[in-house]
Amino acid sequence: MKPDHPKTALILSNRLIASHQIASILDQHGWHSGIMREPPDEEIFIRLRPRIVVADIDDSDCCGIHFLQLLRHFSSLAYAIALCAGGNTPEMRAARDLGVDGFFYLNAAGLALDPKRGLAPIFLRTHQGLQLGTTSHQLQPPGVQQILSAQ
Repeated sequence: MKPDHPKTALILSNRLIASHQIASILDQHGWHSGIMREPPDEEIFIRLRPRIVVADIDDSDCCGIHFLQLLRHFSSLAYAIALCAGGNTPEMRAARDLGVDGFFYLNAAGLALDPKRGLAPIFLRTHQGLQLGTTSHQLQPPGVQQILSAQ
């Protein structure tokens, strides 16, 4: 992860398979991704200035919801994305209340990324050459175009 790079992404999760899959997807779109297994202290976070933060909200050891709250406090310009299993849990509702920009979902085993739900299929399809705004992407969450094209 390169501090001060305009397209820096930080992934906060203990789920290494899913984290590496998300990093790979983001890196394919020109982002410089870093994975952390525990929240960075405020000084490191401010120095890194990530434009995308993906936080695991289902893993209590990661403190994902708390980290998303800090993100909104320190960097309202960053895109906040939650990683979770889905199911309209209290954590998902809390993340929505914090104004997350989207969700990456875990597969049924809870270890890897589900490529068919949330932001994953949108990022994967656009990398394979489809353009946003076509009928394939009419159901995309707001903000995806900005995340993909952010400078």
